[in-house]
Amino acid sequence: MRKIVLFFKIIFSVLSMGVDETWERIQALDPLTGLPDRRGIRGGKKEEGEVVVFIDLDDFGAMNKEKGHEFGDDVLRKFALLLRKCSRAEDRVFRLGGDEFFLHLFGANEEEAQRAVSRIEEEAKSLSISFSYGIKRLEGDIREARREADEAAREQKKKKKELE
Repeated sequence: MRKIVLFFKIIFSVLSMGVDETWERIQALDPLTGLPDRRGIRGGKKEEGEVVVFIDLDDFGAMNKEKGHEFGDDVLRKFALLLRKCSRAEDRVFRLGGDEFFLHLFGANEEEAQRAVSRIEEEAKSLSISFSYGIKRLEGDIREARREADEAAREQKKKKKELE
């Protein structure tokens, strides 16, 4: 079903904009998950209240080695679908690469972002997926906010490891 939706999004893009811009957007899609990759991250609408969330799956490398790359690919695809399902229409979801994902939430504050992450965590339990995350209010450059959210996710992951 998601492939059909993606197909129609591409067709709509072709009809609503120039071919060069459409081709650029198609090239910026992650072939495994169908999510935009890091090339699709832009400043956005610059609305009041934008928040970014960096997500890094926990223990993905070990799971990938133990159960195989096909299994790992399936986990990434399922997690991407889960992120789309839990996101609002105005939000943007990206796969940065490997087991890292990025959310750009429009018209949201940190508390609303935390509630969104909690919904994602709850849904991810059914897939036996856990993750670390960082939330950062977007106040300037989106790349800088992404870097800061990444640092927060790494710190959370480090704390989880210390508790094990």
